[in-house]
Amino acid sequence: MSVHKLTKYHNEFHSYITLADLTLGDLPEKLKFEGNELQIKSEFHISLVWGEKIAEMVDESRIDEIISEIISEFLKFNDKKPIVEYELLSEIRFLERGDQKTLIVMAKVKNLEEFFVLLRTKYQKNIPIQPTHITLYTLTLLPNNSTAPKPSFLSKIDQTLSRRNTCYALSGFDDFEQKSSILASQTYLATRLLPPDKTGVGIFDKKQLYEQTKVVDIPEIMDILFKENLG
Repeated sequence: MSVHKLTKYHNEFHSYITLADLTLGDLPEKLKFEGNELQIKSEFHISLVWGEKIAEMVDESRIDEIISEIISEFLKFNDKKPIVEYELLSEIRFLERGDQKTLIVMAKVKNLEEFFVLLRTKYQKNIPIQPTHITLYTLTLLPNNSTAPKPSFLSKIDQTLSRRNTCYALSGFDDFEQKSSILASQTYLATRLLPPDKTGVGIFDKKQLYEQTKVVDIPEIMDILFKENLG
């Protein structure tokens, strides 16, 4: 899961196109919220485009090809109408998805809606603009917090990994299912144990946003965010 530099301001990470390396002020390292000790991320970004989810909407048989097309279209569009300016909104949300707990602040990104109009026209699909946000804090997961992944979750990873032909890394195993399951298990644990700068939350549309997050009031965080962005 390496980060690829697309432009001076944008990265690609695991099919996400992001507006990267943002500055948000002197936020506290840790935040206690609803009985959880959340850890600040060591980097901040806005996920602009979730390539894989869009590709699944368009044609599940051409996932990687469509992701490449989306990145190419983004770079061409960004050359003409840069997608770099953003505005923080006075809306902090808390997401709790199983043992994943995340604090985000919503944002508005200039020219992004127009890029999604381009994608809808190109693919003739009603592709939703992703709710743009910055992940501020996440729950730090340690090895002794780990639980066994559900079979359905492993199955989903197996499909993704096999589609991307990554099972060659375990070529010492003869049985394909054994290879993919072992790699899926390793990927699952690696994802859970990523440091705060590599964790976040994927929110594909407004339905997910409203169903899986709630608005919270944390005045001390809002004061820091808006002092930095206004001053």
